[in-house]
Amino acid sequence: MEKRELEKLKKALLKLKDELHKILESNEDYSEAEYSTDEIDLATNLIEKMTGFAVSSNFHKNLMDVDEALKRIENNTYGKCLNCDQNIPIKRLQVLPFTKYCIECQREFEKTS
Repeated sequence: MEKRELEKLKKALLKLKDELHKILESNEDYSEAEYSTDEIDLATNLIEKMTGFAVSSNFHKNLMDVDEALKRIENNTYGKCLNCDQNIPIKRLQVLPFTKYCIECQREFEKTS
């Protein structure tokens, strides 16, 4: 991978990391639901909290994946599939810069999950 392309991808990862942090911070503020004795309000608040937790959990996972990708850049292993060690196509990295697997290995992984 060219150094210039690697720098672009690193910038994209750092920007994504910053955006994920902002989203998670705003989600923490949102999770403070008001207390109510009305059953409908309680149910609505519970649904909102559960939805917020699910979204937050997904963002936390993405943040961990971004951090791992940045570490792989530091270790000069970025862009290699963690399963088969083949180069991940640059177009895939441009779309999903924190991906760990090539398309074929990702498909196999999803089949077994």
